[in-house]
This record gives sequence, structure tokens and C-alpha cells, in this order.
Amino acid sequence: MNTRCMNPCATRHARHCIAAWGVLAVLTALLAPLHCQAGATYTVTLLPAHFNPADINNAGQMAGTHQADGAEAHAAIYASGVVTDLGAFGGRYSYATAINEGGSVAGNLGTVAGAEHAFLYQHGVLHDIGVAFAAGMNASGAVVGRKTASDGSGATGFVYRNGVVNELGRLGSGNMSLAAAINDAGQVVGESNIAVDGQVPTHPYLYDGVALHDLGTLASRGVNSAVAIDNAGQVAGYSEAQDGLMHAFFYEHGVMSDLGSFGGLDITIGGMNQHGQVVGTGNTRDGPDVAFISSDGALVDLNTLVDPALGWRVTSAIDINDHGQIIANACTSTLCSAVRLDLAGVVPEPGGALQLLPGLMLLACVRKRRGRTAPEYRPRRQGPGNQTAHPRSRG
Repeated sequence: MNTRCMNPCATRHARHCIAAWGVLAVLTALLAPLHCQAGATYTVTLLPAHFNPADINNAGQMAGTHQADGAEAHAAIYASGVVTDLGAFGGRYSYATAINEGGSVAGNLGTVAGAEHAFLYQHGVLHDIGVAFAAGMNASGAVVGRKTASDGSGATGFVYRNGVVNELGRLGSGNMSLAAAINDAGQVVGESNIAVDGQVPTHPYLYDGVALHDLGTLASRGVNSAVAIDNAGQVAGYSEAQDGLMHAFFYEHGVMSDLGSFGGLDITIGGMNQHGQVVGTGNTRDGPDVAFISSDGALVDLNTLVDPALGWRVTSAIDINDHGQIIANACTSTLCSAVRLDLAGVVPEPGGALQLLPGLMLLACVRKRRGRTAPEYRPRRQGPGNQTAHPRSRG
């Protein structure tokens, strides 16, 4: 366990927490070596070989893909240090794109006939959604994604709920839409073209259960998409700006805020949690891609929040849960792998009260010192990536 470089008793109210700090020091020595360096916010944990995560829930469970050398990819769940291969469900391959708080998994599978079907795996039962692509899921197991419209008019976003597929349609006279994420209230976000014209940009939308609502764009051109939505209805996405580059945006109360870019052509959003924290990856003009987290309306390079002495460079950020755990890809000088970033001083995947006690001691001490809990870290937001960075809500 890592602890922050702080002394909770270094105040004029030290008498309230000396005992707590003493217990904390003993437990910390027993549980793990102390590692502290100013400015190091996240620790890095290597994930198992052959496992590529796509989503993480608040229990720390991850859904993704397991692919051993020379084998087909299979949807898989990682929890408590163990990868559970879900198999191909009778098809040729499968991969997971989302996991909710109940441990249900959404994803896609390749049939023997060569088609790709979306699926929901819930309570040990596979639900085949049919020829479609599943992108996200909420807490109740409602799945969203993209499919061919039943009237053959083009692609449409959909919501799958209780065995029924509801097609969402498109904005204006467009012939293409996709649904990227759904929150627990059933609000859906995604993108749609607004006319059957290759020169017309796609627009981000919000579906409120009745109709699609155009969220607008930063510059009225290019590809623009809403990628994530939280339970407060805040939306993150990406949009082509006036400088011709893809920028991240945050949409709230009818206003789209430009969060900027890293100077490259493209930017992707991996995920957003219920605190409005967003992670993703941005291109630079000449250098390597930048994995980021949003903070106070701006994008922050995650590598500035990881102790350089650890030897890791975070290359892409995939998702974040409500505890601030981030799944990402990172490299050392000799190895590239999927990793989990944990806030320093927070015990990942607690195994019992003993492991939780140091954090609780610190929290109690801080509350005594300040008379209230510390302000919640609440940045602004942002915009999808490769297979391991599919958009989704935090359900």
C-alpha cells in the first residue's frame, strides 16, 4: 500500500489524531513498504499478460479481452487477480466492451457464419442481441450500440432492454447514427449525421427516451460525437474545432465547453465516472500520444501524475471508475502492458477491514482537522479510442 507524503497530525489539532496516526503507521509497515515522492498521485499495477481491459466498475472488476498467443480472442472478466475467460459463446471469437456494477457484461461475438452479434451476459446467461455492435451498458443491464435499421435505411443507434431492441433513428434526414453510452436514467448519447451527404458533419446527440436532441458542435464541420454520459446528464465528447483539430468537449445545461487538445489531429475519450472525471488519449503534433485526465476544464497529462522513478510512461487511458482507478496502457523501456492506476494512499480491491483501516484512519483524522471532508476532486470533462477504449456510461 502506498500512502501520501503527509502527516495528518501536523496541525494545531494534533491531539485529535495522534492515536489514529500511530495505528496507521503500524498497519502501513505491516501491509506494504512506504513509497512517497512529492507530486506522485498514481501508483501503477501491471495487469495479467494477454488481458486487454475495456471497462472497470466500482468493485474494480474489469471486462475486456483475453487472447493467448495464437488463439482467438475471448471476452473475459478480471477480478481479484484472476482472469475468467468467458469463451466465444459458440462462435469464433468474442470481446467485452462494458461491465456494470452487478458484474453483467456487454460485448460482441463473431458467429461461425461470419456475422458479428452484440450480446449481454447476465447472471450466467447469454442474451444474443442479433447482428449489431454493443458499445455501452447501464446498471440495469440496458445495452446500447449500433445496428442496421429494420427498414434498411442505414445504420441506427439502439437500446436493448428486457429482450427488446428499440431503434433510436437519426437526426434530420441522416442515414447513420450510433449509440455510445447510456446512464441509469435511460438517457443515451451518441452521434448521427444530419443529412445523406458525405460532406455534412456528424453531430452529437442526447436521447431522452422520446427523441434525439442535437447537442451542436464546436465548428459545424467534421466528425463530432457524444461519447459518455453520467447520471447527472453531463456529457463528454469530441468535436472538430475551428483550428481543424479534434477537441474534447464537455456539455452541461445546454452549453458545450471546449476542453482543448494536445495539438494533434485526433483525440479520444475512454470513459467518465460519476464525479465528472474523464480520461482519454490525445495526439500531439510531433511527439507521442498523451494519456490524460480532465481537471478544472483542462486536460492534464497523466504522466505528470505518476512518479517517474517507477519507470512507466502511460500511453493511453481507457476508463475510470468512481474511486479514481484508471485502466490504461503503459510502457517501460522493456515492456508494454495494460495497467491499473490507483490513487496513492488508496487501497485497491480491499480484501478486508484491516486493509481499509489505514484509509479510514486518515479520513477520520482529516475530518477532525477540517471539520468536514476534503472537497471532492471535480474536474470538467471530455471525448473514444480503440477496442479497449469503447465509450460507455458508468453503470
